[in-house]
Amino acid sequence: MIVWKKIKEEYKRPVIINSPLGRFELDKNYNWFKGQIDYLGENCYAYLEVDEGEIAADIQLNKLSEIYRELEKWDAGVKEFVSDDLLDLANQWLDDESEITKEEFIQRIGMPDITIKSDGEIRLMFDSAGIFSDHGIVAEIDKNGDFISTDIVG
Repeated sequence: MIVWKKIKEEYKRPVIINSPLGRFELDKNYNWFKGQIDYLGENCYAYLEVDEGEIAADIQLNKLSEIYRELEKWDAGVKEFVSDDLLDLANQWLDDESEITKEEFIQRIGMPDITIKSDGEIRLMFDSAGIFSDHGIVAEIDKNGDFISTDIVG
């Protein structure tokens, strides 16, 4: 009985990563460290996915730091990719309104939640700001920084 109590106490102990970008706490139910970062003046959720049982996220944190060093340029590139891929679809969904421009689309989607997977791939989730009703926008980037895909979800 005492062994189980110690195991349970150890499992409940928080695992924290403190970095210059912020504080990330391991959520063992989802196998990710969750934290908030300053994303061009706004708070943004960042998730560092880990493989089951891992309590370190060095690759993920390094990738996030790499992004953060040129965040303004990176953000513009991501939004350019998303808008190039989804603007026509957005205007189909908004058929009762006038068409939106690329700039309006980019402005409306705002900032993403960022997930860095254990292999270094990146998933971005944007609120579609009503463009796609209550659906969100997801963009996938491979570990080399190349854009893979965009889609609407939810």
